[in-house]
Amino acid sequence: MKARKFSRCYISCIIAGSKGSKFAVRREGNTVEKLRIWFALVSLTIMLLGWPLPVAGQSGSQQRLSARVEGESVKVSGGSYRNVGSGELWRIMLQKKDFPLINVHIPYEGELPQTDAFIPYEEVEKHLDKLPRSRDAMLYCMSGRMSAIAAETMVRLGYRNVWNLKEGMREWQKKGFPLLDKRQGGKSG
Repeated sequence: MKARKFSRCYISCIIAGSKGSKFAVRREGNTVEKLRIWFALVSLTIMLLGWPLPVAGQSGSQQRLSARVEGESVKVSGGSYRNVGSGELWRIMLQKKDFPLINVHIPYEGELPQTDAFIPYEEVEKHLDKLPRSRDAMLYCMSGRMSAIAAETMVRLGYRNVWNLKEGMREWQKKGFPLLDKRQGGKSG
């Protein structure tokens, strides 16, 4: 009934002339207010459901990676880093990789696709220029042990957005994901 009454009023006001036009605009203003309220309710619903929305004060990749991956928090001296499984990392990489993926395993025994850097786990402190402070950094090695040591070192040095591939390249291969071997120029395993 209200919608019908509004449309009749709107049409009759437009026909009525200048006074009617002002009235019609006023009625449109009410519609705009209703749209604003609707938008606010939809936004609130999205936030309550936990869908990721930009948050002031967070870096872009922190929002994106943190919102897409649960990860197990590991408390260490100076803070914590997060462990991630191979399935989670593969899902992230398929969506959109927007973080540096760093191989810390020595000696070189292969790498994950889209690896950005190779930094030996025991030399992390010497290569801080390759490790972005404002973005997430995902570390990995063969079994997860060396990357956990490197992640702990980064946290101790003040990094807050550190991620570790929990069981490393071994689990990655067991799950059937591709592993590259640049020494041979192709895929391995």
